[in-house]
Amino acid sequence: MKKTLVSAACFCFTLGYLTLVSCTAKKQPLTVNTPANVSPTVSISTNKNMHSARFTLNQARNIRLDITLINQAHSERISITNHAQILVDNKDIPNAGDNTISAHLGLLPAGEHTLNIFPHHANVKITAITATSYAYTQPVSFKDITQAVELTTNATWKYGGPSVADLNNDGYYDFLLSNHHEDLPQLFINKAGKKVEQQALPLQQGDFHGTTLADYNRDGLLDILVARGGGNGTQPTPPILLRNENGSFNNVTNQEGLANIGARGRSVRWLDMDLDGDLDMLLLNARKLENETAPRNIVLENTLISATNTAEHNTFIYRASKVFESVEAERVLVTDFNNDNIPDLITYTPLTFLKGNGDFTFTDVSQQLLPAHLINAAHITGVTELDINNDGKRDYYFSRGMVYYEMANHSLEFSPARNRIDLREAGSKGSGHIDFEATGDITLQDFFHWFRGYKSTFPLYLGEQKRPTTPPETLALHLTPNLCTGWPSNLDANGWYLGYLGNNQWRFGWQLDGNLFWGLRASIIGATSMTPAKPPQNNNVQDLLLLSTENGYQEIGAQAGIPSGGNHQGVTSGDFNNDGYEDLFVYRFGLLHGRVADWLLLNTGDNRFISTTRHGATSSDDNGHGDMGQAFDFDLDGRLDLLSGSDNPGRWYLYKNTSPAANYLLLRVGNSPSGTDPSGARVQITTPTRTYYRTVSSAGEIHSQSLLNTVHVGLGATQQVTSIHVRWRDGTEQTLGPHAANQRLSVGYTHQ
Repeated sequence: MKKTLVSAACFCFTLGYLTLVSCTAKKQPLTVNTPANVSPTVSISTNKNMHSARFTLNQARNIRLDITLINQAHSERISITNHAQILVDNKDIPNAGDNTISAHLGLLPAGEHTLNIFPHHANVKITAITATSYAYTQPVSFKDITQAVELTTNATWKYGGPSVADLNNDGYYDFLLSNHHEDLPQLFINKAGKKVEQQALPLQQGDFHGTTLADYNRDGLLDILVARGGGNGTQPTPPILLRNENGSFNNVTNQEGLANIGARGRSVRWLDMDLDGDLDMLLLNARKLENETAPRNIVLENTLISATNTAEHNTFIYRASKVFESVEAERVLVTDFNNDNIPDLITYTPLTFLKGNGDFTFTDVSQQLLPAHLINAAHITGVTELDINNDGKRDYYFSRGMVYYEMANHSLEFSPARNRIDLREAGSKGSGHIDFEATGDITLQDFFHWFRGYKSTFPLYLGEQKRPTTPPETLALHLTPNLCTGWPSNLDANGWYLGYLGNNQWRFGWQLDGNLFWGLRASIIGATSMTPAKPPQNNNVQDLLLLSTENGYQEIGAQAGIPSGGNHQGVTSGDFNNDGYEDLFVYRFGLLHGRVADWLLLNTGDNRFISTTRHGATSSDDNGHGDMGQAFDFDLDGRLDLLSGSDNPGRWYLYKNTSPAANYLLLRVGNSPSGTDPSGARVQITTPTRTYYRTVSSAGEIHSQSLLNTVHVGLGATQQVTSIHVRWRDGTEQTLGPHAANQRLSVGYTHQ
């Protein structure tokens, strides 16, 4: 069996000890045979904090390492390199003690190999390594085209992903980017897959959260809905509704009946809850304050069809929905987990499955569908719908991790390679400290204070005499021991404290007399060891993969080979290598101060995934953290690209899929003959060997919602589609075919 050998398109990453080159697949005119599995003998050596593994391959093979180790810290990460190329970037070791982890390295050429294994904290003892070849998997590679397409954004905070849809009906996807509070939401129009152009929106500075795009008034043009925060509960604020008027947007929030629908907005959704053909509105909000009497979450009926419109008519009116109104969650996925053509909801965190009843109400069916230990599961950050095994049933991948406030709970990292300590604290009432050793001067930098109504200063006090200075937020502060001699007898004022105790020993602490901040951050450069006063928080949380069965959902993450542990912030899905099976892209928070490559999980077709960081879809020069994105075909070449946000703070990035070509089909779904928009339409594509099922929806949802109405299906080796069946949510159906692969087809009506 002949396969294409891949070489590497490379980019730089700083990995503690040195600057390395991470490589992604790039097609080469060289072929190799894929032989039966082998297990080459591995020899191990150790040099200080680095371990080396040596083995020889008689020909090019895909190699997996199984590493048995002892982790001497509460959690750890390891990276694996080969000749200064990153093969695995910061793989998480979630638990202390004995661990066995697997790492897929991808295709390695024939010859001798010396792999270097770097622990991040230098707290790992490797006891055994085995190398095993595995079956060939079509590689996936991406190229950063952010600058090439003129996607210009600032380094800001994000809020749960972009909204992607075709706003001007030209067939190309446009996107709306929520930038929380520092920048206004940005709308970018796709210019035929060559570049993007920003279009101004009638918005003023504010606290922006989730976004969604859909045609609420049935004029064939997509409108914009943006959630707004409520000033920590002090200023309940309605969402902003921008009506699309032939490419211009007009704020119609008040005239459509939303002026008094105020809350602490987080997520907004369009869905047809009463199945009358128009899209109703769902508002998911932050937790109510003690003096609030209105429902936490709100359901609004779109009365466009059911009522006579006049100049005074309010399109949206409140509908009671007892179960949904009291849901303790801020994030939601619109789906149809029971395939009854009535929209359902998955809300999180805590995890709840809500069955839609078709009358604006929902029934909690978590007990019937979920394993007992997953009912009300916590720390879920994102979810995407996919069909793992092409059986027509919806499966779900849940990313899990610590969000903003949870991260700020004594998160602590020490890198001996960089002599760096990074700290995050909650900013709540109390005090604490860490001890560390430094053989010379030290540098403080990257301090951050997320104010929570606190109006006074928060100084840095030096030494026993508590000499006040300004904490270094933008510039570094270089300090010698004699500037910080001693430690105060009491910490009686709000602030940071730093003291030199003698004999290369230092202490760094903090004191707060109330809940002053949403979070605090600090970094120390020059440390050679660290001893915290209390154990730091372990930020590892295990992702979940739910497979639909006849008896509800089964959690198969361990069997499927998804990454162990991690602190993941979002997930999107799609068939990135066009082999006929949907893959996953998981966004990783990374280091407290430093980006790591996100996870690409390639579906092998047998309910298993191969995880890799060798894909090129993570920016190496961004100091933010993985947040959320969407997989969609930006340039309509049949390969799924990625729009990704880097958070806290970071920029937006667009990555072009440059993987080797494989067969595909694109189907643009317009409105039904009766005028119902494509949201929720179900598509069935049949080939001589397989049937694929897709839904017009988002490719994963957190706070925002997309409308991906150009359905993408990878066909692998198949070059012919037997039939295409589309069912809109109004019950209208249409069948097409046969058709050849590798083209874009259309069904339904699209406004021009």
